Amino acid sequence: MGQGAEYILAAAEACRVLRSLGHHVIALESHAAAFSIDARFSDTAYVETLNRETIEKIIRRERPHALLATVGGQTALNAALMLHRLPASEGQRASFFGSAPALLETTQSPEQFARMMNTLGAHAPESFVISREKQGMEFVRHLGFPLVVRAVLAPGSIGTAITYNRQELERAVQIALAVSPVQQAVVEKSLAGSKRTEWEIVRDGRDNVRAVGCIEYIEPLGIHSADSPAVLPVQSLRPDEAKAAQALACQAVRRLQLTGTATVQLAHCGGQGALAVVSVTPRVTRTTVWCARFTGLPLIEWHVRLSAGQPLDALVAGTACAAPDAQAIEADKCWCRLPLFPGTRLMRQGEELTTYTKSIGGVAGAGHDFISALQRAIAAGGLPPLGPGGAMPKDIAAAGLDELRTKLKNATPLRLWQAYRALQLGAGAGEIHEITGIAAHFLERLCELQAFERRWVSLQPRDLVARSTVGRDVLIEAKQSGCGDEQLARSLNIEEKRLHEHRAERGVVPRVRTLAPQAGAGHSGTEFRWFTFAGTPEASAAPARDDAPVLLIGPGAIRFERLIEVQYCLAEMVRELHALGRRCVLIARNPLHFADALGARLTQYIEPLNREAVSQVIAAERPGGVILQFVDRDARGAIAAVEEAGIPFLGTGIDALDRLATRERFNTLAQKLDLRQPPHGMAENAWDAYVTASDIGYPVMAHPARAISLPRVAIWYDSQDARNFLEQATSLSELYPLSIERFLEEGKEFEFVCIGDTREAYVAGVLEHIEEAGVHAADSGTVWPPRSIPSRVLDECGDIVRRLVRELRLRGLVSVKCVVADDKLFVLDVVPGATRSMAFVHRLCGGALLQLATRVVLGSQLRDLECPEVVSSILAVRAPVFPFSHFPGSDASLGPVMCSVGEAVGISPSFGIAYAKAQSAAGTPIPTKGMALISVADRDKDEIVPVAKQLRAIGFTILATAGTAARLHEQGVPVQTVCKVHEGRPNVVDRIIDGDVQLIINTPGGKENKRAETDMRHEAVQRGIPVITTIAGARATVAGIDAFMRHGLDPQPLQEHLKELRVQRQLTFPETQAL
Repeated sequence: MGQGAEYILAAAEACRVLRSLGHHVIALESHAAAFSIDARFSDTAYVETLNRETIEKIIRRERPHALLATVGGQTALNAALMLHRLPASEGQRASFFGSAPALLETTQSPEQFARMMNTLGAHAPESFVISREKQGMEFVRHLGFPLVVRAVLAPGSIGTAITYNRQELERAVQIALAVSPVQQAVVEKSLAGSKRTEWEIVRDGRDNVRAVGCIEYIEPLGIHSADSPAVLPVQSLRPDEAKAAQALACQAVRRLQLTGTATVQLAHCGGQGALAVVSVTPRVTRTTVWCARFTGLPLIEWHVRLSAGQPLDALVAGTACAAPDAQAIEADKCWCRLPLFPGTRLMRQGEELTTYTKSIGGVAGAGHDFISALQRAIAAGGLPPLGPGGAMPKDIAAAGLDELRTKLKNATPLRLWQAYRALQLGAGAGEIHEITGIAAHFLERLCELQAFERRWVSLQPRDLVARSTVGRDVLIEAKQSGCGDEQLARSLNIEEKRLHEHRAERGVVPRVRTLAPQAGAGHSGTEFRWFTFAGTPEASAAPARDDAPVLLIGPGAIRFERLIEVQYCLAEMVRELHALGRRCVLIARNPLHFADALGARLTQYIEPLNREAVSQVIAAERPGGVILQFVDRDARGAIAAVEEAGIPFLGTGIDALDRLATRERFNTLAQKLDLRQPPHGMAENAWDAYVTASDIGYPVMAHPARAISLPRVAIWYDSQDARNFLEQATSLSELYPLSIERFLEEGKEFEFVCIGDTREAYVAGVLEHIEEAGVHAADSGTVWPPRSIPSRVLDECGDIVRRLVRELRLRGLVSVKCVVADDKLFVLDVVPGATRSMAFVHRLCGGALLQLATRVVLGSQLRDLECPEVVSSILAVRAPVFPFSHFPGSDASLGPVMCSVGEAVGISPSFGIAYAKAQSAAGTPIPTKGMALISVADRDKDEIVPVAKQLRAIGFTILATAGTAARLHEQGVPVQTVCKVHEGRPNVVDRIIDGDVQLIINTPGGKENKRAETDMRHEAVQRGIPVITTIAGARATVAGIDAFMRHGLDPQPLQEHLKELRVQRQLTFPETQAL
């Protein structure tokens, strides 16, 4: 669920340390944006599915002496434990590096874990492991509700639920047993509502233990930790409570005899300081990485070295901090992490949070206390600010106190804002604590912010301008509360620039707080900085140096879904700048997790990407140039700050960015360059939209004409679709002007990944979409190199790229998205910067793309660089990872709105095998036998016939709804008929629940069946059944099944695949080439 960046860092760092210890390292990853598969980190690398079968085959081939499975997340640990549980032949087993598998198993077995904790005199939740549905009902009498159900060894939090009655329990157990690879589930007494903290503990083989970090979650137990705001260090515990919690965490790790790092989750039950050990996670976790960032300690390196047998004292002695301790962290340093949630395509407004994760990322804020850090994190996430000038969500602002009390009983992504609004309306912190379980400490801090807001709103602009200490003092208090200039100016109805100038005149300016990394053995690390208006920081400004740094502005609100791929590109550019001797400064809303492992020196500011923060960084660092390859199209505030400071832009210029981001200007550009576009028009209101769509002819694609943080995109097949879209618009200012263009539903989309140097263009790779046009690029599987795009079309697109580069003077990375329809080439979009495809192409084309782009951004010309065209006999397929099982109200169908939260890669000379590998690595392995349920829309009935015939030839039984079955019967395909949901019983959902169906092909049909089809697809997704919603996807899936059954999915080292790459010729489009 979008959290892989931390684990990709951990795997790369582990590989680096292992090689420094003299080991030969074999890395297994399924993601293209993984540094561990670089030759710099591993001797042999596999890009394959992370499961037991793959690991067995790799062990048989490579014969490693040890297996390190505690740095790659829960999926890696589960796969290793599965390998240990099942009998293996000679040559298929390896010892575990670090903690023994029996000790790791103890942490995963709730009954053994509880017995261990009881020997310490500590409480652990009562729980049982079951393998039959009836067992779950038998334990209700003993445990009582609420109960948590978890699938044993299931990936992520799939198969997890909290239940409050027998009906919910029966369904949860049924699903957990279905998705568990060992057909087991855990039924556990819930401690929902208790305060929760996590403690990071390190232990060596000599039983030396130390607590090195701690996190407190604002939401109580019952909400997945990834979905709760979190704060480092713990805030609400008294010193004696913190000491007792830390001691218990250390005792738990000692009792379990774990080696390396471990994360201990504690529940603080009741008001008497009673503690319960909820879990001990014996691996690198998200908490490990964040504690490492917060303390500056190289905890991942420590984990590997401790697992290798090195003593803890020696590692501690090698740091600048002689005695790191979780309670010894400075009192004036606080970090806050806020989760970010998907849009309404996946998550309903007001959807309740529960025991399985729904967030798809997060942002960080740094400050001197909880409120200042929280406000920074809110600004970084583009969320409504609290305090003066805050923009409370409309439904919360309009709610009365009684209504808010009701809403607060259910945890939602906006519960923090609901609590603040309730405080404004007169509720007390104690009352809200009783309703929500949120610690009173945090609510009291919100009360203090609300009290300051009342003082602030009583001021007038003249009060601040007047030369009085009152105005200056209240301005200082506002900035110490984390309030940004923009929200303060809005509250006073003045311009932000005016407030900023006045603040500077009064001497209310920030100071730089620096967090330097502790010494590690092999890399310099990243120095983190943030601005504070309180305390006495270590440094007030950057040291004066002759070499002006390069400032990179990181990705913002639009790109949080793509964070791993964009972080990968960003880190590679930092590494190349470092290699070229350029000093780098980065401003980003999250710690860059990869720079340390690359050995690149980096100064990073953890700040929101707005005008105020960028201006402050420029004033502190005095950069010689700014790189905008990673900013969003709507980063107007950051760009304005750079322009005002007069800092030169390195790479594509501002005017070019605007011409490509604004649809009106892009359409004018296309006309000038004679680029073919789908028929299109602009609408300023609803009437214009109806008329324009009618003139163009349905179906049409509609989306805002200018970049906004959460663009609304839809396909209108008729005027009723248009009416529904326009009536559901929440903000007219975000909707209009509306761009409407003809939807080329029979088209084939592809993407050119290029580098431009203002005169020439280098095409590094071409990615062909597997799904039809109309599916978001991130949600469509892609294949490299293209399989069905004619060379004539590729040549024409190459000429288009050159014209764009010359006209716009593009310098750096460029992505051009096109579609072929009716044998004509149409240009859909041009992105002048990093996209998620860049990491994929960079990896598969020899690893030169991002290095070339960096040199071009700094001023080099392509003619002076080696720019090879790479051809290969292998195919690489990128498959999206979907989170539909985490969102009960979501529809597991594909469309123009992005739903994927990650990706995985499959590589093979065969498309079918590459596709099957990619799907398996993405968490949706395709079945090889059983029953396939087919129910397609009328428009797809002819095209589904050859797919059904191929499934029958492979050996599948075909089950179809009436209309689809009739067409298949006509074509001679044996088929069983089943009722739709509204046609009677047993129906399609009944057959899914009974376990009869192993594959579903269901293209969305008419509106009258939409709800029933949505429910059917979600029922299947929850039970781990692959659901295909496009004909193109069905063809690819059948090709994958056929190839798998013929050849299997044998893993091959990445190095062997890369041997197939051949440099044919330099592919550039020089200035002298004729148009």
